[in-house]
Amino acid sequence: MSWSQIYNDCYQEILKELTRLDGIAVGFNTNVDAIIEFNSTTILELIGKVGLNSLTLFERVLKWKGVIDKPADFVVGLCGCFEKGKASEWLIQNDETYLYLLNNLPVPNSFRLGGQAGIMANILAEFGVQQVIVHSATLSDQLTNLFIKKKNLVIPYYDKKGKLIFINPRKLKVEDQRFYYHIIAEIKKNDTLHFGDTIKWKCPRDNRFIATYDPPNFEMQLMDAFQKDIELIAERVNGFIISGFHMLEQKMLGKTAINEKINSVISLIERAKKQNPTLIVHLELSSTKNEFIMEQLYKISIKGQYWDSIGCNERELIELLKAIGEKKLANDLNKDFQQENVLLGCIKVCEKLNLKRFHLHQFGCYILILNKEYAIDRELHRNSLCFASLAATEKALTGEILQAYNLILEQPSFSEKISKTFRELAKYITASESYIKANFLSNGFAETPDYLICAIPSIIVDKPVFTVGLGDTISSTALAAELALRKRYLKNKK
Repeated sequence: MSWSQIYNDCYQEILKELTRLDGIAVGFNTNVDAIIEFNSTTILELIGKVGLNSLTLFERVLKWKGVIDKPADFVVGLCGCFEKGKASEWLIQNDETYLYLLNNLPVPNSFRLGGQAGIMANILAEFGVQQVIVHSATLSDQLTNLFIKKKNLVIPYYDKKGKLIFINPRKLKVEDQRFYYHIIAEIKKNDTLHFGDTIKWKCPRDNRFIATYDPPNFEMQLMDAFQKDIELIAERVNGFIISGFHMLEQKMLGKTAINEKINSVISLIERAKKQNPTLIVHLELSSTKNEFIMEQLYKISIKGQYWDSIGCNERELIELLKAIGEKKLANDLNKDFQQENVLLGCIKVCEKLNLKRFHLHQFGCYILILNKEYAIDRELHRNSLCFASLAATEKALTGEILQAYNLILEQPSFSEKISKTFRELAKYITASESYIKANFLSNGFAETPDYLICAIPSIIVDKPVFTVGLGDTISSTALAAELALRKRYLKNKK
């Protein structure tokens, strides 16, 4: 069977099954994204405003520090993404710099719901999951009005009588109207930046740089309803997707408070799983540059089965490998993202964290590692990845989820062209004696004694109109599709 046929067969089936999924809860970070398109001209203007010379900028991009203390740090982060072709999110450390950027950057093209929880909530609700329960630390009208207006998307809230209700966020009216823009700087493939005699950069891919100042999410403030009634939420859902640890601000909180915040979330998970033992908890990572947070998450992970699943991209895999003690492998990947080491790294994460599933969404290829005790049907898991690729493709092309995947599959550009990344992975697995496999290039399946490996060549969009949240789209739709198909599979087995 061709990859075109595999893609074609999966999407209608999964669209139907998603509407039969009981529910998914998502937390904890939601916000308002201010989307700003940058090009070499606007970047050069900003370089002039903050007073960087070409040599200093070149040297700082080489180091690529991960926080924004001053406006110049924003320029360094943006130029690093431009030069390296790697997405990143840096945290703004003070309100003075945040206000300076708001007043001196180009006018935003649009405003969108952001944060992993916010993005995933809208996507899953669009797909018709029966109930999507979202967490939000702030509830300003500007933020809540960015949630889609559907009955299946709800937020848990206490009414005036203290009764827990589940209501669409748009219907909430609260006095606290605070919110903070997350600055999403988008850059385009092949744009060139010439500055002085030192800098001649060509952007290798469509990309974005995120600059964030958001005290409520920096403190990972939790809604009362999630803290007091997580059991009632857990009863309603099949999966619980967690994110937002990367925003914990060490300078603001200190190490002790960060540990307390992480442990408060662990307590919620324990209570949720006690109430609903079949609940699948997924941790979606985001690049943090703060090794302490990753190390604490690892130390907690090895104490108990809190999250069953983890999702991440290339950058986050490297950070995670460092945290679990695989620093040589992490450094090797940082120098050259060879698929041999990528696969080894994914398996190491599964082994050390005792995961049921680990999902890496990298450019051109998605990899899913499944504990064989959890994996139930290999086509089921692979089809979920293909569905996620279709969802991400549609969002990249249109910025929306329209569920018109037949139009994508009918495009002349969708053919048997298999990505370079997937071919490299297939070449390694085919030549290696460490894996049980047959026709990996055409089916994406391999095995070790303990794990099933599913991989697919993802659809590559040459000129995306939208790049923000594609990783969140991939992880959430792959997990939701898997849970929906899994529910049907287990029901039919009875």
